Amino acid sequence: MSTRSIIGFYENGSVSFTYHHYDGYFDWMGVILSRHFNEVEKVREMVCNGDYVKFSKDGSYNQRVDFPDRKMQIEAKNLRDAMEQAIKHDFCDEEYIYIFNAHNGKWSCCSKNQYGYEKKFELYYNRIPAPVNDYFAD
Repeated sequence: MSTRSIIGFYENGSVSFTYHHYDGYFDWMGVILSRHFNEVEKVREMVCNGDYVKFSKDGSYNQRVDFPDRKMQIEAKNLRDAMEQAIKHDFCDEEYIYIFNAHNGKWSCCSKNQYGYEKKFELYYNRIPAPVNDYFAD
């Protein structure tokens, strides 16, 4: 079983997404993004490199895959519009959507439950609004 997520990079009215197959839940992927991908160029490079199977604790990935037929880019008026469009589009039956805003350097996340999408929040390195697995203890 996998917890699929998409990771987006929002800049100048456009969002490009990459697919992440395993462990897309907040306590894993959210922590990795907030700790290891908090610079514009680093996030842009990661999103533009293709799709991923799984990220490691240190932010590296163990396998990259490409889905050339999947166009995962949208035009958006602002970050809220980007998130709403991503929710409607449902690129890959993902359970989590992460979008990095290049204009302010912050991550936003939206999770899906059996009733649809819920709870939009920002990720912060030291103030993660959910229980963090002990695996990430420094």
